[in-house]
Amino acid sequence: MTSDRRGRGDYGYVVDGGVRHGVVRVADRMTIAEDGHTPLSARLQVWTDSGHGYEFTGETDLSGVSTHDGGHFATETYGTWRCGGRLGSGHLAVRERASPSPEHRAWLSAHEHGTGS
Repeated sequence: MTSDRRGRGDYGYVVDGGVRHGVVRVADRMTIAEDGHTPLSARLQVWTDSGHGYEFTGETDLSGVSTHDGGHFATETYGTWRCGGRLGSGHLAVRERASPSPEHRAWLSAHEHGTGS
């Protein structure tokens, strides 16, 4: 993973022609849902450790907030991505969170107290 001076970290990989290329930098433009953290669509310019650059565009088909060791949260999205006239499936994780969103806090509280379904 690489981080910029603001603490943003870009990581991942691109498989092209059966070869795995590690991501070193991503520039993104996203449309975010009204919940403030779920990307609905994205345009990503991705640079890899092998010097290749790729531009991906896509829309979210499925998303959800997930927790990770160390107490941070991320919105994980899956969708169909376009690159150079080709289509493929892809995964995008954005906006690591220091705590659950208000919606998730309410859900967690309800389940902790046995009032959730």
